[in-house]
Amino acid sequence: MEREKDDGIRIERVITDEVGVPRNDGTPGSAFYAVPFKLSAAPSALWTRLFLEEWKLPPRFTAMHREDSWGQDYPGWHDD
Repeated sequence: MEREKDDGIRIERVITDEVGVPRNDGTPGSAFYAVPFKLSAAPSALWTRLFLEEWKLPPRFTAMHREDSWGQDYPGWHDD
């Protein structure tokens, strides 16, 4: 049942008024910033775990990818 519910989850929109601003102070990671998005439904714990695993270990890395970009302050999911 959990998988069926999760199959339809999609990113609906970027929450533009909450997009972060990079520090750009020259320290590692200072060019990164938060880009929160609204999902079409609240994900299950399984969906959340799999999403985060895929984020940390994508099929290929790019210069723009950073495994720990959420750091200790993972914001969770928006319900608005």
